[in-house]
Order: sequence, then structure tokens, then C-alpha cells
Amino acid sequence: MFSGRKIKLALTVVILAAALLAAGACGPKKPGETGLEPTAKSETAYLYFSDDQALFLVPEKREITYNGDLAVALVEELIEGPTQEGLWRTLPERSRVLSIKVEESIAYVDFSKEFETDYPGGSTAEGLAIGSVVQTLTELEGIDAVWFLIEGAVVEALQKGHMTLNEAIPRNRMLGSIEIESTETRNWQELADKGKEKWRLDPVKAAQEQGPLFGLYASGKYELLEKKEQGEGSGAGEALIRHTHKDEEYEMKMIQPEKQGAEGIWIINSIERGSEAEG
Repeated sequence: MFSGRKIKLALTVVILAAALLAAGACGPKKPGETGLEPTAKSETAYLYFSDDQALFLVPEKREITYNGDLAVALVEELIEGPTQEGLWRTLPERSRVLSIKVEESIAYVDFSKEFETDYPGGSTAEGLAIGSVVQTLTELEGIDAVWFLIEGAVVEALQKGHMTLNEAIPRNRMLGSIEIESTETRNWQELADKGKEKWRLDPVKAAQEQGPLFGLYASGKYELLEKKEQGEGSGAGEALIRHTHKDEEYEMKMIQPEKQGAEGIWIINSIERGSEAEG
């Protein structure tokens, strides 16, 4: 028969062992560690992929759930590729992002060697690959340009590449007049007449959809400043849209190239920096 004292001692040993296992079964923790898993965060972001003609980088709106650094999560999502129909991947599938460090508004993105070795070559593919990373990351506050590294090293250019990579690359914006073929505008008008892509019938929504194709941000604010049934310059419907994001301001002149009024589509005619940005 066990005495009451022995039973009490045995229970104490069991309780102490359980406490030790719970507190340090996986080894000693480093200072500052809590032993808790990091809390997953969620963010709405825009990832830029190629259109099916390899002409434009198109933003895909996506809800990102991540632990750690958002910029790293975005580039990893770029490597995974698009989910939206009609968009194409821009980065080699086997490439990995090793780290991203941001200093003085420049994101230093360190890729694995596969980013270079698996790159297919050609100036168009290279421009889309580099541009997709730049346009995606510069949507974020605090990042205005991207510097590409391979396995921690600065490279003059990719082995099969044409672009200079030994400096930071800023977001590409196409300012000034925007030329769009009349065959394209007729096709878009026909789609709208059939009840498709109805966003083209609203100047603000059209600016939101088309602006990022020419380097403006998918994030931020688009607002109508002025609208005319018939402009003096174009003889068509005209509208002026202001876009603001990250303390930058742009103004877009929109026109109706095919029909005027509620049934006419809107396209961007020109993009200029706003007065605040110029100052």
C-alpha cells in the first residue's frame, strides 16, 4: 500500500514534468520569443500580370493572407501566377524570393538563381517580368523603386537580358497623349452595345480600369472633376479625372470616340501630372 505522502509526491512530479514539457519541450527559446505562432494578416493588394497579347501589365485584385512581410508575400504570389482568366504569368515558376529589404523608398529584391537561369529571354518577356515586380511593389506605401539582386549580388543585366539592372528601377508611367487604334475603340463600343464591359460607359470606372495599363496606380482615388457633352478639341464627349495616391496626383482627359452620351464608351486621351505633383 502506498502512503498518502508517496502519492502526493508522485502527483507533484507528474505536474512538474507536464509543466516543463509545455514550457520547453522544443528546446530553450531565444530572448523575445513567446512560443506562439505569428498571427496571419490579410491585405487587399494588386498583382500585375501580362495580358494575353503581351502588351500591357494588368492588375489583378487579390486578398493576400500572409505572415511576416507583405512585399515578400506579393512577390511569392507573382511567382504562383494569375488566377484571373486572360492573364499570364511573368516570372519563372521555379524562381524564389530570398529576401526584400526596403531602404529610402527602394525595395532591394533578392531572387534565387532560377530567376535568371529559367528566364526564357527576349526583351518583351524581360520587360514584363521586371515590370510586374516593379508595378506590384510600388503600389505599396514606402516603395517607389525596385533594385533587383540575384543570390545577394548586384548584376549588370540578366544572362539573356537587355535591361540594365545595376540601379533602382522606378514605376513606369506613360504621360502625355495616349494613342488608341480606332479598330480597338469600335470593338469596345460593340461590346458595350451588347451589354458587356459596361464599365466603359462610366468615365471614372473607365479611368480606374485603363489608368494602371499606362502606369497609374490601381490603388488610390479616382474622381470626376469635369464632364462635357461635347468638347471643343475633340468634338466628342469629354471628362477630366483626377487620380491621387501616395502623395502623387495625375489628371486624365477622357473622351468618347464612338458615341456621345450615356451609350458611348470612354477612353483615356492623355495623362498629365497634377499641379500638386508638379510642385
